[in-house]
Amino acid sequence: MKEYVLIMRINPAPLAPDDLTDVRAKWKKIVDDWTAREIFVTSNQIVQEGVVVSGREGTARPGSVASDGLRIVSTINIRAASLEEAAALARIVPLLEYGGTVEIREKLN
Repeated sequence: MKEYVLIMRINPAPLAPDDLTDVRAKWKKIVDDWTAREIFVTSNQIVQEGVVVSGREGTARPGSVASDGLRIVSTINIRAASLEEAAALARIVPLLEYGGTVEIREKLN
């Protein structure tokens, strides 16, 4: 088995409190299932703004980097036999229902 990182992006601004409750409940079921099947490795929620450092001078400014209006809100490390299997697992990510995306990258050891 290889380890893959799922990088979750979404525009959280339009999500209502009920949407967030729904996403969290669905994530709990998925993580419980993946844990039982030894797929889940670890996760990181990235909900607060941070600092972006850029340029040759290393200029720092508050905020986050957004792509297509979406920002990273979490990462999840999973085990899968292949990139295709990791993509199949990513298809059930709850953020997809709310306009989010999942980028999958193989973790190098």
